[in-house]
Amino acid sequence: MPSFKSIFCAAAYATLALAAPVSDIEKRSETITGNQVGNYGGYYFSNYVENGADTFTLGTGTYNLKWTSANTDVVAGIGWQTGAAR
Repeated sequence: MPSFKSIFCAAAYATLALAAPVSDIEKRSETITGNQVGNYGGYYFSNYVENGADTFTLGTGTYNLKWTSANTDVVAGIGWQTGAAR
């Protein structure tokens, strides 16, 4: 019967072998400020701000939106670009 130590070492080595270096891992988020459209993580995004500023943080299929005041007009979101295949 294998010892606990040999099982633990085998599991640790397997984990290390499967782990990718940090440089190979895709960025997990992108912060957008100002008016922009584009693609991130396979999704189309659009960010429009008037009379102020916003911070639009994109994740993979998620986003977080913050703006400066109630007087700021903001339209932002993620999805599919008009006319794009789904």
